[in-house]
Amino acid sequence: MKVSLPANIDLKPKRILKVSLPANIDRSAYLNAFSNFERKHPGLRVEVLIDAGEEGLLNGAADVAYFGYRPAKEGITWIPAGHNVTFLMASRGYLRRHGSPQSVEELRNHTLLLRYTSNRSFSRRLENRDASFEIESDDKVHFEDAYSCRTHLIAGEGISVDLVPSFVADELMRGDIVPVLPSWHRRPWEICVCRRESDHSPLVSEMANLIVENFKKHTVDSWMFWYRYFAIPLDSVVLPKAD
Repeated sequence: MKVSLPANIDLKPKRILKVSLPANIDRSAYLNAFSNFERKHPGLRVEVLIDAGEEGLLNGAADVAYFGYRPAKEGITWIPAGHNVTFLMASRGYLRRHGSPQSVEELRNHTLLLRYTSNRSFSRRLENRDASFEIESDDKVHFEDAYSCRTHLIAGEGISVDLVPSFVADELMRGDIVPVLPSWHRRPWEICVCRRESDHSPLVSEMANLIVENFKKHTVDSWMFWYRYFAIPLDSVVLPKAD
């Protein structure tokens, strides 16, 4: 039976809250939280944008933005959410064919999978407590987005350097993907949840805090879980000091 709604009922949302997320994260961790946010605020719709950038935030294309770096433009305020932390990973198939590096210097003999250098959080630096190593040569480095790095990692085509473990959680749990050179990891990078400095909307502040809460739950807790799961010492990670 078809039900007709009264003509005076407006189905359009009273407000749209626009949230910008990076293309290179697992957005599924946030979508359920956004749905709950909408139910908490009847008449509100959360619209997810991809990589609106600092200009998009300043010109109103986005109300809240998740950046994997600290924004530089004036007029933006941010909440520090924490840091992304990774470990080097490879498939068992890759290690059977190419061997497992026994020292960080041996990475020069392997195909490495890194995210694009245009990524604002890009780094060639590997760390292990106070020791560091720079990935210098591009001869055996494949620069791609996170999803392509994931595809080639699972296919056994290289060692991932800066892919967060939550991207391959199922493969790690099954043992298809394993850590390489435990304790060595890409330099951690800061996550900031941002809004316009002039925007004092309580909804915007609540959404920013919600994203921070979900980042800590799904990313900070996640990397610590995997470090413990593989018995990688947590103290091998030295997070950058806050300014």
